Amino acid sequence: EALMLIPPFCPNADCPCHIAQQALGQWYHLAGSYETKAFGTVTRFRCRTCGKTFGEQTFRLDYYAKRKLSYQQIFQHLTNCGGIRATARIIGVHHSAITNRIGRMARQAMALQAELLDGFVPNEDLVTDGFESFVSDQYQPNNIHLLVGKWSQFLFTYDYAHLRRKGRMTEQQKKERKEREEKYIRERRTISQSFRQIVDMVEQLALRRAGKVTCLYSDEKKEYSRVLAESQVLQELAERKRFYHLTCSSEVKRTTQNP
Repeated sequence: EALMLIPPFCPNADCPCHIAQQALGQWYHLAGSYETKAFGTVTRFRCRTCGKTFGEQTFRLDYYAKRKLSYQQIFQHLTNCGGIRATARIIGVHHSAITNRIGRMARQAMALQAELLDGFVPNEDLVTDGFESFVSDQYQPNNIHLLVGKWSQFLFTYDYAHLRRKGRMTEQQKKERKEREEKYIRERRTISQSFRQIVDMVEQLALRRAGKVTCLYSDEKKEYSRVLAESQVLQELAERKRFYHLTCSSEVKRTTQNP
């Protein structure tokens, strides 16, 4: 028999008990239960402060879901480059159910990463790079910057930026590009603007290392050097020989032997 979930805080954002540190003692009481086909009996609670009612499912990964699916199975397909529709066929559900569960796992992963990075002090150098991809089709190219630990390859941060389709195009293709941009793209940023988000995290991690030297490895992209030169924090650390920016040719094989 499954144990009843103990609510950690009130889900009402305007309630004082919404902050976990203030939700001490018996800040809630039981308020009955209801039956579901997917999850059986779900206990309900009522906040003693604001009076809001909520159920156990409010704090579960399957909140508002109508069917139980194996997150482990979906995750295994996802990390082994399995397509969303192929995964849906194997599990026996509509592809939208798979994208829904991937979104749920992604939000949990982002929250966990933020919690792990709160005050974290790295004991390794950093590596940054970006790769271009596209959403839906080549009319919507993008750039995704990554910042990882040199040895652990732990992902410290990332940034996503829409780019404009480049290259030779016919007049019809230019017209199509303009229509797509007006319809789908709310914000477009340059490589430099995107990389500034990475530099913000580099500054934080370098300052946390308390006197230790931090090296940032990247390729020879000119935008990187220009944005790093604009960082007053990193330039001051560089003058004190606590920060170095080391570059490698992008033509060198991307293997573990490449710094």
